[in-house]
Amino acid sequence: MLLLSILPIGLFAAGLFYLHWRAQEHERERSQVQLVRLLAATVDNALDSTVERLSILASLWGSSPVPDEDFYARAKEALRNNADWSELRPLRTDDGTPGVGTQVASPVDVWRPVITDRRPLISKVLPDPETGTPSVYVGVPVVRDGRVTHVLIAKLDLRWYDRLLTRQGVPKGGVAGLFDQDFKFVARSAEGSARRGSSPSEALVGDMRQKREGIGRYTNLNGIAVYTAWTFTRHGWGVGIATPAAPIEDPFWKHLVVFACLWAGAVVLAILYAFSKARLITASLESLEGQARHLAAGHRIADLPASRVTEIDRAVGALEMQACSSSRQPRSVTACSTVSARRGRPRRRRTVQRTSSSPCWVTSCVTLSPPSPTPCRSSVQSIARESNSTSWRA
Repeated sequence: MLLLSILPIGLFAAGLFYLHWRAQEHERERSQVQLVRLLAATVDNALDSTVERLSILASLWGSSPVPDEDFYARAKEALRNNADWSELRPLRTDDGTPGVGTQVASPVDVWRPVITDRRPLISKVLPDPETGTPSVYVGVPVVRDGRVTHVLIAKLDLRWYDRLLTRQGVPKGGVAGLFDQDFKFVARSAEGSARRGSSPSEALVGDMRQKREGIGRYTNLNGIAVYTAWTFTRHGWGVGIATPAAPIEDPFWKHLVVFACLWAGAVVLAILYAFSKARLITASLESLEGQARHLAAGHRIADLPASRVTEIDRAVGALEMQACSSSRQPRSVTACSTVSARRGRPRRRRTVQRTSSSPCWVTSCVTLSPPSPTPCRSSVQSIARESNSTSWRA
């Protein structure tokens, strides 16, 4: 029964432990999703600011009667005051040649929506024509006399976005990343330059294609298990925050092992306790068997060996009391006490002493001539009744 009670208690405690851990995991996941949403809003604000500043320059250029060369000089001055831009170049829409004497950042087809729809455009990760490094560009239309004459293009300083991700309170050991529409790394809080233009794990890309927002357990590019939460910005960029799984899972397994050891220790103690009780019961049964053989051999009750079973001791005491009360030849109190003392059990001696005033028949019943059957039958019935009453009292 002790083992049967320990097993459900252990399972119940393990269930409570798991539910508590799941509740903590739910709160952690919710906090990580909230953090990635905040990061997406920050990236949207940075891109909106870039588009707005670039649109102001484009409107000034389209409405200004100054020559293009003078405006280029002003644009270079504006470039030094915008830390998130690395280059600023205009692109002529009539022949596709750059307005400045350098090569254009990307083909005209990339900026076709800017020319036709007259709206800003944020490019995907494109190789720089001069250096070949992965780069991202923002283009806005320059309108003169009702038509788009130029596309003003700003090359983003992606290292500035690397630092932006680092400042957003990413958990210790975690990594934040930006992805373009093709799920290529735009910026990263760690290894930004080395990973720029590459793709994250295929499992993460597959889930990002299916759901706009979520969280899951993945293996990153460094082979480390991480929990990654992701969402998308209004401009179509993906934002993800990955936290290592080890600091999250190791405490759970550590406490689970401690709990399992404690539970196993309790089971071992219960087994040892049950084993000790089994040995005691076995010894009691052996003593009971010895007493049964003693009585079966026709020996006197006064010569019974000591028993290890309390109920048997009480039955023998009841037998002595009945024998003393039914005796026709009184004996002294000392003789009755001697009968009880032979077994060396204080419990029976106290029982006999309470009835020592009654005449004792035990010795005379065996040593003298056999009594009539009627007194013996009544004595046996009285002994049975006395045994039943003592068992109920026990």
